[in-house]
Amino acid sequence: MARTEARIFSKVWSADEQTDFRQLTFGAQWLYWALLTQPELSMCGVMTEVSRRWATLASGVDVDDIEEWLGELAEGRFIVRDEATYEVCIRSFVRGDGVLRTPNLVVSMARAFEAVHSRTIREAIANEVNREFPEGLAEGLAERFQKGSAQGLLERLPQGFRDAVHTVRTHHPITPSPSHPVAAHRMPEPLEVTASEAVSESGGGVLDAEALLDEATRLLAEDEADRRGNEIGNRAGYVRSRIGAIRKDHEEQWRLLLEAHPSMTARQLVEPPAKPSAIDATQAAQLKRMIDHERRLKGEACETCAGIGMVEDDDGLARPCPSCRPTDARIEAALRGVA
Repeated sequence: MARTEARIFSKVWSADEQTDFRQLTFGAQWLYWALLTQPELSMCGVMTEVSRRWATLASGVDVDDIEEWLGELAEGRFIVRDEATYEVCIRSFVRGDGVLRTPNLVVSMARAFEAVHSRTIREAIANEVNREFPEGLAEGLAERFQKGSAQGLLERLPQGFRDAVHTVRTHHPITPSPSHPVAAHRMPEPLEVTASEAVSESGGGVLDAEALLDEATRLLAEDEADRRGNEIGNRAGYVRSRIGAIRKDHEEQWRLLLEAHPSMTARQLVEPPAKPSAIDATQAAQLKRMIDHERRLKGEACETCAGIGMVEDDDGLARPCPSCRPTDARIEAALRGVA
């Protein structure tokens, strides 16, 4: 069932609060309220990012405006975006909207959590749950609700949700802080999880392996944007526009790398160990020919032709060994250059 209302606390404007929200531009504030009141917002505060549709919600607004304001909200941690999965999350929704205060809503929120594709957003939601229950999920539910019903409630929550909350709590213990309806409390950076860890945590790893590829795609797009610098006017828009092409160009290679090296992280996928350059490979071949030629002159067997002096080419024809008989003037010149 679609949501019909949103909870907004008036103290967001309080002068003595000095919240980060008052430091946002008018456009970013407007977009926050627009996102918060979207009927398709799930019970864990997540929905598909559709900038073009949101640009139609007010006169005089275009897609570039939406992208700019989304970037401002994301930078302030009011929202969490994943441009690889086209998802956006109102970070403090699960605490501010009261879904953790009613047993049935807790279950609905946990089930909605299972439909989230983005690992980054899943971690952000789990972090908010841990902030609500700093003593632990099971202990927090037992304290908030009757102990008997709390145990039954815990068993109704999907295992993936419980595991995610536990994992984030284990990696980043949460220090309780005063609650605020939309205050942009800083949260730890997303965990750098390897493919093998993702598989073991998820009991299958398909979704988390995809999330690892999504993260690598996002990192590479952001690296491109950083290199171009002032050439691009809208960094967020550029990154978003490059996601599809980058994923298409690199996915096959990345999957092969993950198959061979399951412990790789997203950053290592983007920046694998450098391969020898074409110049290095050419020089190595030239040095080998030079060494083999010197061995032949000394009467030692050539490693290329085993001292026969001839090798078989790709067509099955015999030809002089290039190491024993480097008669080509270009090869000799190259050898002299290397030497």
